[in-house]
Amino acid sequence: MVRIIKDESHEVGRGCKAYQRIIEIPPTDGYPEGVKYRLVLLDADGRKLVCLDNHGGHGHHLHIRERMERYVFRGIRQLREDFWRIAQEELR
Repeated sequence: MVRIIKDESHEVGRGCKAYQRIIEIPPTDGYPEGVKYRLVLLDADGRKLVCLDNHGGHGHHLHIRERMERYVFRGIRQLREDFWRIAQEELR
């Protein structure tokens, strides 16, 4: 069964927007935790500043502007906390 945990957007100042989509799904080889997510911060021109996601065979990873690195998933609560912490750092 699929369950939407979060699907929301926020304006966060200076024209930036944050989007969060977290979906609970049955565990699979590609999504062993049973969670699909994408949390993204876009600047006023729609450019990606921060993105935490686990799409299509890439596993858990973090984008900060043009850089991509591995992300250690520790649960949904920690995911959201990490996203907002990193987003705030990028907005400074």
